[in-house]
Amino acid sequence: MKITNLTKSLLTLCSYIPKTRKFEFLGIFFVMLIASVFEVASIGSVIPLLTIIINPEILKNSLNLHGIGSITNLQDKDLRLLVVAFFCISIIAAGTIRIILIRLTSRFSLEICSDICSEIFLKTISQPYVIQISRNSGDIIHAILSQTNSLIYEIILPILTIISSAIMGLIILMAVLMYSPSLALFIFPSFAFLYLGMGYFVRKKLHINS
Repeated sequence: MKITNLTKSLLTLCSYIPKTRKFEFLGIFFVMLIASVFEVASIGSVIPLLTIIINPEILKNSLNLHGIGSITNLQDKDLRLLVVAFFCISIIAAGTIRIILIRLTSRFSLEICSDICSEIFLKTISQPYVIQISRNSGDIIHAILSQTNSLIYEIILPILTIISSAIMGLIILMAVLMYSPSLALFIFPSFAFLYLGMGYFVRKKLHINS
């Protein structure tokens, strides 16, 4: 029942969002995909970095096997620099895209709440004069601002964070499945069990805070 009511509330909220904001969300969704790809690249760059530290010959033989090493004729020193440079660039790029995504989602949430706040205010001042004089204008403005702040930090931003995390988790899962299906089947159930276990122990506090 609670899930049904939540779904209806979200659908009602979406009906008040202007079409221009919905197109902006598509752009943010595209940035989420890019951020997820760079996140996978930054995670994947750790493997060659550790390999080049532990045993450079393994990575060099792998590159030669794929024809990359034989074409570029990389020396051990050049290979180390290349791997370290790729690791640094991927980490910086992933962090930069992540910061851009946070900025876009925050701005998007504020713009939606500004639209809704303006619409509520216009409907409020459009009511009959008798109703206007029976209310305190300060209380009305306070109620509008407090409700819109709750809308930003308790609904819109968490939903965008969930969507971004879900996309990132799905792409990471696909990447790990392509790299090693057996490793993916071990890691992700373990993380899911850990996450559900943490949720079970803190569910009372989560229920109170939510």
